[in-house]
Amino acid sequence: MSTLTVIYYAEVVAGELKNSIEGQAGWHDEAELLEGLQVQQRGILEHFLQYYEQSSHSKRFHFEN
Repeated sequence: MSTLTVIYYAEVVAGELKNSIEGQAGWHDEAELLEGLQVQQRGILEHFLQYYEQSSHSKRFHFEN
């Protein structure tokens, strides 16, 4: 069986989480994610966190309201 792991980083401003056919929606912090991930998935999260840390020092996009 194959799995698809998708990692989103977001800032919540409003709204309500709703489940879908893909599964149950939820917000989790890094510690919670690491507890629930399989070994193969941890590398994906660690890579994302490393990328995020590097890219946060040089923000490419800036939006003003």
